[in-house]
Amino acid sequence: MSSGALALLLLAASPTDGIHLDAGLFAALPSALGTGQLLGPSLGAFLELGDWALGSSFRLGFVEENDLVWQMSHTELRATVGGARAWHIGRGTFSLGLSAGVLFVHESRLRHQAARLASVGLPVEESSWATGPFASLDAAVRVYFYDPLWLGAEGGPTLALLRGEDELALRPGWWLGISFGYAFGRDTL
Repeated sequence: MSSGALALLLLAASPTDGIHLDAGLFAALPSALGTGQLLGPSLGAFLELGDWALGSSFRLGFVEENDLVWQMSHTELRATVGGARAWHIGRGTFSLGLSAGVLFVHESRLRHQAARLASVGLPVEESSWATGPFASLDAAVRVYFYDPLWLGAEGGPTLALLRGEDELALRPGWWLGISFGYAFGRDTL
């Protein structure tokens, strides 16, 4: 979107419309591990115009897991853009949206008793990267407790397409989060 088109959208906005910035924490099912819970920070920005919102979000999550052989460190960066339909109810907003973007996954593995295994020539460490498309359905609730400040809770199902051992695999999952935000341009109630 060009800066001129964005300026026209902002000029056409009603007094309660505006840019929202938020920061929070999220939890999710890891896209490439069969177990564990991803935790990490999230940042987002969206433009609310009446009953519609357009925005982007960035979520960086971490998880460490152990099995009988490996200690695994798993990191995901989820960068998405999306749109949502919002319903304003009193001092709150409920919205349903769709987001799509890219998922970056880094996983490193270290064998248990690595020093002992290295002495006999076995590989003790592995590291890999994967990237793929990512999509999520999002439901969110925001409550404006002291305009223009708000608290929110959001979450929904996710779907990622990542390359596995030798093939592409669809990876279903879920995510949820809490956030704190500031609404620029929102009238004080």
